[in-house]
Amino acid sequence: MIPKKALILGIISLLTFSLSACTSDNKTALPSSEVYQYSDTGKTDFYAYDIGENKAEDSEVFENEATVTSSREKKIVTSAAMILIVKSCDETEGKIRELVERTGGYTETSEFNRHTYKEREYETGNMVLRVPAEQYKTAIAELKTFGSVSSFSEGTTDRTVQFYDIQRRCELKVAEEAALVAMTEKAANVKELIDIEARLSEVRAEIESYNAQMNEINDLASYSTIELTINEEADVTIRPVSGNLLSKIGNGFKTSVNGIVWFLESSVVFLVMISVPLMLLAVIVSIGVLIYKKANKKESGKQENTKARKKTKKTKCVTETERKTQ
Repeated sequence: MIPKKALILGIISLLTFSLSACTSDNKTALPSSEVYQYSDTGKTDFYAYDIGENKAEDSEVFENEATVTSSREKKIVTSAAMILIVKSCDETEGKIRELVERTGGYTETSEFNRHTYKEREYETGNMVLRVPAEQYKTAIAELKTFGSVSSFSEGTTDRTVQFYDIQRRCELKVAEEAALVAMTEKAANVKELIDIEARLSEVRAEIESYNAQMNEINDLASYSTIELTINEEADVTIRPVSGNLLSKIGNGFKTSVNGIVWFLESSVVFLVMISVPLMLLAVIVSIGVLIYKKANKKESGKQENTKARKKTKKTKCVTETERKTQ
């Protein structure tokens, strides 16, 4: 079994060599860091170098990187938005597609819709065009000749420093990946091997993420984006009265009559539909009224009997009083 001290020295030497190889093209001094450290318990601790751990050092490196990247390929992202008023959307769409193909670009999205307003049809469309950055100005100039420009805006974003900063971070992760792969062959036990493999998976995921970010910036810088809205001109010409005016009047009269007939038919159908529930409701109400009258009659009879009894009793009392008086 390899002594721990020898193993640590070997790992540090390998990592130092990898970092120096990755940063030699940048000509930027990167801070050295101990990425792996073995403890006496046999466990493996991972300390991945993080650009943001030391803000002052990171800022200095970032500025140096900006200076170095000034001599590299610029990553300028250009975009524009334009609204065109045209006579025919179909004809203009054909011209735009021919222009995009001729300049080596492509149409990212395209959507056209036809509308009707006061018996007049018109079309609108939205297109997102991607053209090579070197053909951007040519494409914009030619697009403006296809119609009347109602609105136009454009902007650029310099993502050069961001791109090369991501690239540098990716190189550090690639160096870490190489060191981890070498460590898998020298793991002392299964636990160390599992820990190394877990960290290796994390590093590879970060490398994929960095590559995806760089590819996105490259795509945006290589192909400028043009968001185009196309509207047809409004038809403001006065049209002559059509020869079928009497036919339209007749059709309008027929439509009115048909509407009245439909209303009457619907009313009759509605009355028939509710007749059965109405009849049932009438029977229930009639029964309720009869029961109420009967109950009220009984109550009235009781009240009359009570009054008669009171009257008879009062008469008897008066008679007895008179007898006593005599």
